[in-house]
Amino acid sequence: MFENADKCVKTYKTEEQHVEVVYKTIEYRLAMLEKNLKKYFFAEDNLIASYEWVRDPFQNTPEELSSTEEEIFIDFTSSGEIKRQFCIKKLFQFWVEVDDEFSELKTKEFRILLPFSTSYLC
Repeated sequence: MFENADKCVKTYKTEEQHVEVVYKTIEYRLAMLEKNLKKYFFAEDNLIASYEWVRDPFQNTPEELSSTEEEIFIDFTSSGEIKRQFCIKKLFQFWVEVDDEFSELKTKEFRILLPFSTSYLC
Protein backbone atom coordinates (compact mmCIF):
# COMPACT_ATOMS: atom_id res chain seq x y z
CA MET A 1 0.00 0.00 0.00
CA PHE A 2 2.83 2.41 0.85
CA GLU A 3 5.33 1.22 -1.75
CA ASN A 4 6.67 4.72 -2.41
CA ALA A 5 7.21 5.41 1.28
CA ASP A 6 9.03 2.08 1.69
CA LYS A 7 11.29 2.89 -1.29
CA CYS A 8 12.08 6.35 0.13
CA VAL A 9 12.97 4.99 3.55
CA LYS A 10 15.14 2.21 2.09
CA THR A 11 16.85 4.56 -0.36
CA TYR A 12 17.62 7.27 2.15
CA LYS A 13 18.01 5.12 5.25
CA THR A 14 21.74 5.73 5.54
CA GLU A 15 21.62 9.43 4.77
CA GLU A 16 20.13 11.28 7.73
CA GLN A 17 19.51 14.56 5.98
CA HIS A 18 17.37 12.88 3.33
CA VAL A 19 15.38 11.05 5.99
CA GLU A 20 14.83 14.38 7.73
CA VAL A 21 13.48 15.82 4.47
CA VAL A 22 11.09 12.88 4.15
CA TYR A 23 9.88 13.38 7.73
CA LYS A 24 9.36 17.10 7.17
CA THR A 25 7.43 16.36 3.97
CA ILE A 26 5.22 13.87 5.78
CA GLU A 27 4.70 16.32 8.64
CA TYR A 28 3.72 19.05 6.15
CA ARG A 29 1.25 16.75 4.36
CA LEU A 30 -0.37 15.73 7.64
CA ALA A 31 -0.73 19.38 8.66
CA MET A 32 -2.42 20.15 5.33
CA LEU A 33 -4.73 17.16 5.77
CA GLU A 34 -5.71 18.39 9.24
CA LYS A 35 -6.39 21.87 7.88
CA ASN A 36 -8.58 20.54 5.05
CA LEU A 37 -10.56 18.20 7.31
CA LYS A 38 -11.55 21.05 9.64
CA LYS A 39 -14.07 22.30 7.09
CA TYR A 40 -16.04 19.05 7.48
CA PHE A 41 -15.97 18.88 11.26
CA PHE A 42 -17.08 21.79 13.42
CA ALA A 43 -14.64 23.04 16.02
CA GLU A 44 -17.11 25.18 17.91
CA ASP A 45 -19.15 23.41 20.58
CA ASN A 46 -22.14 25.71 20.10
CA LEU A 47 -22.55 24.56 16.47
CA ILE A 48 -22.46 20.94 17.52
CA ALA A 49 -24.96 21.62 20.31
CA SER A 50 -27.35 23.28 17.87
CA TYR A 51 -27.54 20.00 15.92
CA GLU A 52 -28.24 17.76 18.92
CA TRP A 53 -31.95 17.71 18.02
CA VAL A 54 -31.11 15.51 15.02
CA ARG A 55 -29.59 12.86 17.27
CA ASP A 56 -32.47 13.01 19.75
CA PRO A 57 -35.44 15.19 18.83
CA PHE A 58 -37.29 14.16 21.99
CA GLN A 59 -34.65 15.60 24.33
CA ASN A 60 -33.44 18.62 22.32
CA THR A 61 -35.17 21.43 20.44
CA PRO A 62 -33.77 22.94 17.23
CA GLU A 63 -32.82 26.60 17.32
CA GLU A 64 -34.10 29.28 14.95
CA LEU A 65 -37.35 27.64 13.88
CA SER A 66 -40.10 29.59 12.19
CA SER A 67 -43.49 29.49 13.91
CA THR A 68 -44.76 26.94 11.36
CA GLU A 69 -41.71 24.73 11.86
CA GLU A 70 -42.09 25.04 15.62
CA GLU A 71 -45.69 23.79 15.43
CA ILE A 72 -44.61 20.90 13.20
CA PHE A 73 -41.82 20.05 15.66
CA ILE A 74 -44.27 20.02 18.57
CA ASP A 75 -46.62 17.69 16.65
CA PHE A 76 -43.64 15.54 15.72
CA THR A 77 -42.32 15.14 19.26
CA SER A 78 -45.73 14.53 20.79
CA SER A 79 -46.46 11.55 18.55
CA GLY A 80 -46.13 8.28 20.46
CA GLU A 81 -45.68 6.25 17.27
CA ILE A 82 -42.77 8.40 16.12
CA LYS A 83 -41.12 8.09 19.53
CA ARG A 84 -41.50 4.31 19.36
CA GLN A 85 -39.96 4.23 15.87
CA PHE A 86 -37.08 6.39 17.09
CA CYS A 87 -36.31 3.88 19.84
CA ILE A 88 -36.18 0.83 17.56
CA LYS A 89 -34.48 2.19 14.40
CA LYS A 90 -31.05 3.49 13.58
CA LEU A 91 -30.80 7.26 13.32
CA PHE A 92 -30.53 7.60 9.54
CA GLN A 93 -33.20 4.96 8.91
CA PHE A 94 -35.52 6.75 11.33
CA TRP A 95 -35.20 10.09 9.54
CA VAL A 96 -35.57 8.52 6.09
CA GLU A 97 -38.85 6.95 7.11
CA VAL A 98 -40.35 10.05 8.75
CA ASP A 99 -43.72 10.89 7.17
CA ASP A 100 -44.06 13.59 4.53
CA GLU A 101 -46.27 15.41 7.02
CA PHE A 102 -42.98 16.47 8.69
CA SER A 103 -41.09 17.20 5.47
CA GLU A 104 -39.77 20.58 6.69
CA LEU A 105 -38.05 18.93 9.65
CA LYS A 106 -36.83 16.11 7.46
CA THR A 107 -35.28 18.60 5.01
CA LYS A 108 -33.50 20.45 7.84
CA GLU A 109 -32.21 17.19 9.22
CA PHE A 110 -30.88 15.94 5.87
CA ARG A 111 -28.96 19.18 5.37
CA ILE A 112 -27.12 18.32 8.57
CA LEU A 113 -26.61 14.56 8.11
CA LEU A 114 -25.93 14.20 4.38
CA PRO A 115 -22.58 16.02 4.23
CA PHE A 116 -21.12 13.36 6.54
CA SER A 117 -22.20 10.50 4.34
CA THR A 118 -20.75 12.08 1.19
CA SER A 119 -17.62 13.86 2.45
CA TYR A 120 -15.36 10.89 1.69
CA LEU A 121 -15.86 11.52 -2.05
CA CYS A 122 -14.31 14.99 -1.87
